[in-house]
Amino acid sequence: MNSVEFAYELISKYEKETGHCLSTEDLGLYLTEILDRRGEALFELQLTKKQAARICYEFIKNALKLKDRDWEDASKLKDIYDCKVCANPIAQCYVRRVIAPLKDDLFGGDEIISKEETKKITDNVMALAQ
Repeated sequence: MNSVEFAYELISKYEKETGHCLSTEDLGLYLTEILDRRGEALFELQLTKKQAARICYEFIKNALKLKDRDWEDASKLKDIYDCKVCANPIAQCYVRRVIAPLKDDLFGGDEIISKEETKKITDNVMALAQ
């Protein structure tokens, strides 16, 4: 699965479960860019945990309109700053239990996510929509 497929899966699941059709404004710039630029090499690579965190975070922030939470114990993750752009999305997904860390103190942002894991992640995001 790649970023485009994952973004579509997340959006489709939300729309099916809520009956609410998301507009471009509901998605925000980052998700819209992913969907508009499908076919480009960057978005066709296999989905990593840090990319999934960025997609989920943008969805949580824009579509679900949830505010950032305190990082709590996310700062204990040794690799939280490996990607400075991803640090807050990773922390927000970690404290909301959307994406599980690889180990207690390691997120594992470069790990490829399986199809089964994407289902768990989308289910966790949908639980936030309740």
